[in-house]
Amino acid sequence: MSIDPIKILLVEEEQGDRAPLGTLLAQIVRTIPFIITHTQTLPFALEQLQTNSFDILLLDLALLGSERLVAFEQFNAQANFVPIILLSGLDDANLALEAVCQGAQDYLVKSQLDSRLLVRSIR
Repeated sequence: MSIDPIKILLVEEEQGDRAPLGTLLAQIVRTIPFIITHTQTLPFALEQLQTNSFDILLLDLALLGSERLVAFEQFNAQANFVPIILLSGLDDANLALEAVCQGAQDYLVKSQLDSRLLVRSIR
């Protein structure tokens, strides 16, 4: 019995952050098969969401600028109901709670990520 792969859109600008995420995703491939598409910009991410089907979106909160949650709310409204996991360098419980209240599936702090946490959130 084969399991359909989870289609992930990774929106991450910093190459230094992409490599650790790629390593974590490679570690979980035995647990859940996935197909990952990467983009570095929000406009291209929206284009990808219009033309392709994704199961989950991993979005770097830093790409949303200083008005993070306002921009997230606008982006989320255009994301065709694809669940969004926000990735952040900020360990801010209030920001995380507010993001989830505004529709984020989860809020993960990059420095605290491990393969188990990432799998749990994606599932």
